[in-house]
Amino acid sequence: MGYLYIAPYHVAGVEYVRKATGHAEPDFVAYLDAVTSQEWLYDTGDDPAFFCFRRFASEGGSLSWGICRPPVRNRLQPGDVVAFFGFREQDESVEYYFSGYATVSRKIRQIDIWRDPGLAVYRRYLNLLVRRDGDVFRWHESNPNRQQWHEDWLWRIAKRCGTRKADYDDMQKAEVLPAGLTDPNGRQVEVAENYGLFHPQEPLTYILAEPCLVGLYEKAWGAREEEWVRSDPTDGIRALTIERSPHPRCLRTTNVQRSHPHITVPLDVADWRQEAYRTLLRCAECRPLSVGYLPRHGGR
Repeated sequence: MGYLYIAPYHVAGVEYVRKATGHAEPDFVAYLDAVTSQEWLYDTGDDPAFFCFRRFASEGGSLSWGICRPPVRNRLQPGDVVAFFGFREQDESVEYYFSGYATVSRKIRQIDIWRDPGLAVYRRYLNLLVRRDGDVFRWHESNPNRQQWHEDWLWRIAKRCGTRKADYDDMQKAEVLPAGLTDPNGRQVEVAENYGLFHPQEPLTYILAEPCLVGLYEKAWGAREEEWVRSDPTDGIRALTIERSPHPRCLRTTNVQRSHPHITVPLDVADWRQEAYRTLLRCAECRPLSVGYLPRHGGR
């Protein structure tokens, strides 16, 4: 047994690139170029790190997840599966794409990336919130525009011990994580093992070479769910994902304040993965990504 998590992510577009002003490191520049050319449907900030997975797979890098949706990342266990759906904003509509699924291989702390030489490849990933500075760890993000950084950075990586998000406000302003830091209740702040690494190979992980359009939402509809495209691929993907939920619903909710909450599905993950793998292999539109080969994605 285990869990399937259905997690929508916001596809990066030209507006994100426009706001990423300032001097950027080469890997982030390459990511912005890939977003601009619509090489693939990457997340804003590359978390989940589809771009870095492609870029560093030859050096041993895997798909990772380290910033977004901390409640989900905290609960993930090795063997759990995440089904990723990208939603892309257009002027008058939102498009929904199935990007693939990934099986959790291990969970680590972000500070481990800077301490363990075996994890050194992840130091170049874009979905990190801290960087080592001597004996301490400082808040640092790859985006050169600090206005797009996560001010709740410590809350996103800290182990939860009965603390509230507001308990971290003052600690986060210092922008540093020193040894022996304590919260307002006098408890030592510990970094959680909530940086998820996924298995890089099929059938444990199956990332589509070209994400499959599954649904559409017109902004003029107001507080409504998306409508799914009817086709053999989308019918199969729907049956594997949102229809498996104990309380089936669409990817989008009518709550405008929280439009895309994750969906948690308890199930036998081994059986689900076997079914999903067979279903996707039979679908010509769902061919798997070969690392190093990503066709231009112009939408459909």
